[in-house]
Amino acid sequence: MRIHVRRGGEEGKEYYVVVTLHEEYGEILAGVVDFTNRRIGIETHIKVPYLESELRIAGSSELKKTLHRIIKKHPYILTIVVHPELGITKYETTSAVREHPERVVEAGELEGITEYAIDHSFEKSSGDTLRYLARTRLETFLADIRILRFRVDKNDLYEKLRYTGKKVELFISRTFTLRTIFKNTMEAVPPRAHRVIWREGGAMVAHVLTRHTTKLSQGIYAKVGDTRTNIYGIEGGEVRFFDYFPWGKNNLYEAIGGFMGVGK
Repeated sequence: MRIHVRRGGEEGKEYYVVVTLHEEYGEILAGVVDFTNRRIGIETHIKVPYLESELRIAGSSELKKTLHRIIKKHPYILTIVVHPELGITKYETTSAVREHPERVVEAGELEGITEYAIDHSFEKSSGDTLRYLARTRLETFLADIRILRFRVDKNDLYEKLRYTGKKVELFISRTFTLRTIFKNTMEAVPPRAHRVIWREGGAMVAHVLTRHTTKLSQGIYAKVGDTRTNIYGIEGGEVRFFDYFPWGKNNLYEAIGGFMGVGK
């Protein structure tokens, strides 16, 4: 996970707000990253109860008032984190073969390859999303897509385009969410949120683990919530939501009792 640094920002600082839509409540965290002193400060941390349903919280007046109230004077990065019933994030690799591998990769060619690779893999990715969320295509929305890394014949491609090669690989993150959630949330976002990022929480954590744990190229990550435990598959840096158990921290004994046919 990378932090976006705006060059020339006020005193080397970047302000951030994270809105997390949990299963049973919403949570808002706000603070500042001080790149000069290498510190992260938390200025606001509050929980927002859901009203009638989760579909209401994203567009609720309480969320809108809170986002306008915190960090009043500064632009900030806003990250919306949803749980798997409301959205899904996939970290995956897609690739394209170059027509002239002997030539140095140029910006224009890279842009064309990127568009092709994203379009080519979109249908499968959106189809997986419909199955995971059990929703129709009209009910879901591609809220966020980001290219995290380029590689040419397994060599990382940085700012200087000086590589030749046959195969270009793109490591992409895609986040789909419910169309209603996206619409209501974006209506509550103030103009000071100059950058909005959407993520599904469990996949985001699993991705961070793959980046900071060198030996974790394959495995399973379990995120235990209040009433359910979500399972994610990790393979070669790719992260996908796999399945879930209908129990969590608040109902574990009840779930075990139900499985064994006895009271908790």
